[in-house]
Amino acid sequence: MAAAVLLLAAQGAAQTLTEIYDAFRGKPGVELVEISGRFLLDQLKAQLREQVQAQLADTTSLDSAGQAELRRQLEEEYAREIDEAFSDTATGGDEQLRVLRNIDSLVVMNLEAPDCSAELLAEFEAKTANLKSLGYEVLVNSNEGGEKSQVLMRTDDEGTVTELLVRHIEQGEAQLVLLVGRFKDDDWSKVINFDNGGEGDDEDADE
Repeated sequence: MAAAVLLLAAQGAAQTLTEIYDAFRGKPGVELVEISGRFLLDQLKAQLREQVQAQLADTTSLDSAGQAELRRQLEEEYAREIDEAFSDTATGGDEQLRVLRNIDSLVVMNLEAPDCSAELLAEFEAKTANLKSLGYEVLVNSNEGGEKSQVLMRTDDEGTVTELLVRHIEQGEAQLVLLVGRFKDDDWSKVINFDNGGEGDDEDADE
C-alpha cells in the first residue's frame, strides 16, 4: 500500500497544469471556460456603459434637444468612468477594474455534483494536492469547516507575479482557476478578493 501511495505521488508531481485540466475536460459535471483578457475587459466596459445608458430610460419629460444634451453628458460620464476605472491612480472598486486590465487570460474549471461523481471529485483532489510541485508558491492556505482553499502564485525573474492559481474544494464541488498576466505588489488580492480567515496549519501548508 505504501509503495502504491508513493507511486501516485510521484506521478502527480510529474504532471503539468495543462495535463490536470485535460484530465477532467469533457467529463460529466465538469465545466471548463477559457476567456481572454481582452474579452474580459470588453465585458466590464459594456457593463459600465449599460449603467450609464440606463439613466436614459426615463427621458419622456425632455424634448429632443434636452435628450440630445443628456446623451452627450452621459457619453462624457462614460468616458470619464472608463478613464478613472483603468487608470494607474484608480482607487476603491475602480482599482479592482484597473488591475483586471493586466490579465492576459483566465481559465476556470468547475466540478459539481450530482453530475460530477464522488470518484471524479476525489480524483481532482488527489491530482491537485501538490500544486507547489509545479513551481507555484502558496500565498493562502485555508482548511476550515470541510472547505479547502488555496491561492498560489508564480513569478518571473524580476519578481513580478505572472500567474495566480486558485484551488477550492468543498462538499460536492471543486474549482481550479488560473489567471495569467502581470500583477504587482498586492494586485493579486484585488483580483482574487479572497478572504483568508486564517492560515492553514503546518500540515496543510505542506500540501
